[in-house]
Amino acid sequence: MLTLVLLPGLDGTATLFEPLLPYLPPHVRICPIHYPPEQTLGYSALVALVKQALPRHGPYVVLGESFSGPVAIQLAAQADQHMVGLILCCSFACSPRPSLIGLRPLIGLTPIRWLPSRLLAMLLYGRGAHVQLRKLLEKALAQVAQRVLQHRLQAVLDVDVLPDWQRIALPVCYLQATHDLLIPASQVSLLKTMLPSMQVSPLAGPHGLLQASPVAAAIAIRHFLSTLESRSVIDDCDQQVSPA
Repeated sequence: MLTLVLLPGLDGTATLFEPLLPYLPPHVRICPIHYPPEQTLGYSALVALVKQALPRHGPYVVLGESFSGPVAIQLAAQADQHMVGLILCCSFACSPRPSLIGLRPLIGLTPIRWLPSRLLAMLLYGRGAHVQLRKLLEKALAQVAQRVLQHRLQAVLDVDVLPDWQRIALPVCYLQATHDLLIPASQVSLLKTMLPSMQVSPLAGPHGLLQASPVAAAIAIRHFLSTLESRSVIDDCDQQVSPA
């Protein structure tokens, strides 16, 4: 059976996957990953943590949402024989806003969790974000220490896993939000230029695509997974682990 490993956004709780889960294919095992809410772990440490949670048997695909893109990319660059594909959702391989690097010291002074939920929801889900999404966002952020959120934001400004990106030999799909206020289209163009085989799926929606447009996102995910199945990538992986 195929497993879809879900790596969360900046909150790291996997709570924000709730809107997506009902629309994912029923024949696929879903494995949401939770990051420690009290530990300020950098990207390298998160890669090591996720490796311990990856399936030991059978094929799997890793989906990295937003903040977790660099984690997913490093896993794909070091892929074992069971990893058969990579999905990035509104994510990046290097700092998506390099012009903001000079503001890095100020992030440690910004009370992210206490910013108005309407403002955060607008950035993530657009002006039309409904109350349920705002409450779900508040629920996710409430679980994470302030210093952890700040540390993760600083990590986003510093990250550069483009060398790892160039080493990926797996099928890759990028879910691109057409109204993303946080990740510029230039980031997607860069990744596509460096890895022409990457499949780009433009979807109408904001940065929080999996929450605001879960049905469209799930359809794109299903399509990518079915593409892997049609290529016999998953069957080949299953045969490798089948008993003699």
